[in-house]
Amino acid sequence: AAIGVGAALGAGYLGRRVLQAGAAVEETSSKFATVFGEAEKEVQGFIDSFANMAGLSSREAQDITSTIGAVAQGMGYAQAESAKFAQEITRLSGDLSSFNNIPIQETSHAIIAALTGEREQLKRLGIVIKETDVQQRAMADSGKANAKALTQQEKAAATMALITERAGVAVGDLERTS
Repeated sequence: AAIGVGAALGAGYLGRRVLQAGAAVEETSSKFATVFGEAEKEVQGFIDSFANMAGLSSREAQDITSTIGAVAQGMGYAQAESAKFAQEITRLSGDLSSFNNIPIQETSHAIIAALTGEREQLKRLGIVIKETDVQQRAMADSGKANAKALTQQEKAAATMALITERAGVAVGDLERTS
C-alpha cells in the first residue's frame, strides 16, 4: 500500500510539473505575440535559425527576445523597431555568450541593464562603457549639443553601438564556433 501511495504522490507531482511547464510555454508565447504584434513572424523566423545555434529552445529564445523587445518599447521604440533591436541584441548576446563561455541569459541581461544605464555587468564581458562615452556618442549620432536633451532611446542606441564596437573579436563568435 505504501508503494501505491508513493506512486500516486509521484504521479501527482509529475502531473503538476507538466501543467506548470505547459503554462510557462503558453505565457511565453502570449508575451512574445503581445510584444511584437505584426513583427512576430519576422522575429520567429530569426529565432528559428538562431535558437539551435545558440543552444536554446524556441521558448527560451522567445523569452529573451520578448523581454528585450518590451524594454525597448519602454524606451520609446515602436513594435517594428523593437523587433529589429531585439534581434540585434539577441545576436550580440549569443556572440558574447559563446566568446566568454557564459550563459546567454546572463549576457542578454548585462546588455539590457547597460541600455538602461547600469553598465557594471558589462565588465564581466570585457566591455567598459562610461556615461560620458554614451553621451558623447548619442550627441554625435543625434546632432544634439546638450546631453540633457538626449532621449532614453538615443542613449540606448548609442550604448548598443558602443557595446558592439567594444565587443571586438567576440562579434560573430557564435556563428564561427557553431
